[in-house]
Amino acid sequence: MEPFLSSGINPYDKSKRCDGSEACYENMNFVSHYLDKPEVRKILGVDPSFGNFSWRSIEIGQAFDASLDEVFPTSYYVSALLERGVRVLLYVGANDWICNWVGNEQMSRDLEWTGQTAFAGEPLREWKVDGKVAGITRATQGFTFATVDGAGHMVPMDQPKVALELVQRWLSGEAL
Repeated sequence: MEPFLSSGINPYDKSKRCDGSEACYENMNFVSHYLDKPEVRKILGVDPSFGNFSWRSIEIGQAFDASLDEVFPTSYYVSALLERGVRVLLYVGANDWICNWVGNEQMSRDLEWTGQTAFAGEPLREWKVDGKVAGITRATQGFTFATVDGAGHMVPMDQPKVALELVQRWLSGEAL
């Protein structure tokens, strides 16, 4: 991973250079500044003795590493939701390197649930917004996987119209 990170390419959107800000997204600075406002901290019930907001902490990350709880697969939760009949939308920006679409698509096909065979058997197909290809998708039995072209990790920020259309169609039960 280090060679990629030292390249200066944004790992959250491989089509862009890292701009040097938090998570290579300038907008994260705005989030940090907002969450550090005294009135926001008060509304959120943040103890005044806590330091400034940071979207990530090396110390907390090291504590998770030490407890062997750094990363826990969420696939078990997704499988459980599907088994209970809860519809699931898994979407990913096609330019995201850190949570890339290839790995997410593979995970979606490998989920252990009663609809796995049917889902994995569905071909990936293009989905469109306003007649233009917006990404690829596969869906069956309440589970939808979709990519969003021209987007990185922050899909709604990178492709707001497409992201809104994606979520609206999914919420209404309409096929992508």
